[in-house]
Order: sequence, then C-alpha cells, then structure tokens
Amino acid sequence: ALTEQLFMAALYQRGLRDLARAGADLSGSLLSVMERQLAAGQDSAADVATTRIDARATRQQARLADANYQTSLLALRRQLNLPYGANVDLVGDLAELEFVPVDAEHLSQVPSLRRAVSKADSGEAIIRELASGRPDVLAAQSLASAAAANRDLARSNRVPNLIAGPYYQSDDFGIKYFGFRGQVDIPVANTGRPLVRQRTAELRQQQVTAEQLRNRAEQEVRAALDRYERARRLAADSAADLGEGMPVELQRLEQQFQAGEVDMMRIFTARSSLLQLRRAYLDSLNELALAAAGVTAATGLPPDALIRVRATPLPPPLPPPAAAPQE
Repeated sequence: ALTEQLFMAALYQRGLRDLARAGADLSGSLLSVMERQLAAGQDSAADVATTRIDARATRQQARLADANYQTSLLALRRQLNLPYGANVDLVGDLAELEFVPVDAEHLSQVPSLRRAVSKADSGEAIIRELASGRPDVLAAQSLASAAAANRDLARSNRVPNLIAGPYYQSDDFGIKYFGFRGQVDIPVANTGRPLVRQRTAELRQQQVTAEQLRNRAEQEVRAALDRYERARRLAADSAADLGEGMPVELQRLEQQFQAGEVDMMRIFTARSSLLQLRRAYLDSLNELALAAAGVTAATGLPPDALIRVRATPLPPPLPPPAAAPQE
C-alpha cells in the first residue's frame, strides 16, 4: 500500500509540474504579445510590468513543482530500494487509470475472493468479509483458537492418566515375581481447577481482543470504502466539468480576439481558468488515488482489484496564444 501511495504521489507531482510549465509558457507568451503591443503603442507600460512580474512568478512555481516531483521520485526510489543514481521513468498518468467501484459484481471477479464474495452479497456482508480476511484479524483469531486449545488441554489434565503394564521383579534369593501393575495420580492437593480457570480467563481475554480487533477492522474498512466512493464521485464530476465545452469556448474567444472583438486579457483570464480547472481535476484524481491506496491498506485487496488502465488521458496542453490582431 505504501508503494502504491508513493507511486500515485509521484504521478500527481508530475501532473502538477506539467501544469506549472503550461502556466509559465502561457505567461511568457502573454508577455511577448504585450511587449509587442507596447512597442506598437497599443498597451500601457504598467500592464506590461504587471505581466512581467506574473511571468517570473509562474517560472518560479514551475521550478518549485519540478523540485517537488524530483522529491517524490526520490521517495519512490527509496521505497523500491533502488540505487541513488537509478533512472526512474514513470509510465502512465492518473487520468489513464480507471478506478472501479467496490461492489459485489467487481469483487466476485477477484481471484482471491471468488469463493467468499458473490454477486448477491450486500455492502455490509462485503465489509465483514474484507475485514475478516485482514492479517491482524486472522492472527487474533489464531491466538483465540490457541487459547481454546490450552483450555481444553487443562480440562483433560484434570482426569489422571492411568499407567498400566506387566510387572517383573527378581530378589536376592532368585525368586521371580510376575504380575500386572497400574498407577494413577489421585488429585487431592491439586485438582487442576485453578489451571482450568486460568486458561478460561486467557481464552476470554483473547476472544474479547479478537472481537474488538474485528470491529475496529470493520470500521476502518467502512471508512476507507466510504472515502473511496466519495472520491470516485468527485473525480467523475471534475471530469464532466473538464469536458469539451471549455476548450471550445476558449477557441471562440481566440477567434473573437483575432477579429478584434475582445482584448488579450480576456484570453489570458480564460486560459488561466482552464489551467485552474485542470488543476482541480488533477487534485480530485490525487484524492481518488490516495483513497484507493487507503482501501488497499485497510482491506488487503491487491491494487489491480481497484485500478485498471484506460485510454482517457488528460486534455492536451494548451496551445500558444494567438497573435495580436494587426491594425
């Protein structure tokens, strides 16, 4: 689960770096256009100075985003126990991953759960099954079973064992004695009840511990699944917002700009809003990826039970701004 979380974090940081670079390129292109307009007497020096400051800030943000991405790669390399100089090239993108719902239909197709989960199981039944399969819950149940075996052994020791067998002895005068002898301990001072009571108390303690651990595991599984489903809905809404409408509207604004109907600042504002929308979509994907890693940690499900690869990447980078209209 930790490796999955670090891998998803590295993909997220790479997406932030790409967005920061796109924002820096956008600011640089806007600065170039406004400097040409200033030279032509179509813009003010104050607006150009403000744009120049913004371009410097976006370049600094791009460098910071690249540093954060390299830090995430370093953490992933350390988790994988790779050499310091090893080259790590991440394949894929967060938008290319399909996060399937955690329901009976999908879990029944997981090889390790085919016999335990059926398509007719309810949500609570799935939670109980996932919680009961956790290693810590299974270990607690094993300790309770061992305590029950010790209790049964203590009870059986209360019945003394009968030792019987043939008897043979010869004395100094050459007389031989043959017979049959039986030996049994008579429980007078130690009847075995104290040990039985001790083993019974240990069994109850282990049973209570196992029950508490199972309840806590169910709560953790329920919370992880709830976060995962909420993150899935949020990512779906963000993907719907980042549809084809925004790029089309941006193209219309650029056409109006070339026709001289709108100014450059409106184009810049629209493109900045589109970058912010892509950032919000990337943040929702990061939350979904972290929630999927939380489900893996809480349930022990393999990552491929929740994540699949699909060919739906993020929208392409923004094209450079159109040239200013000529008078």
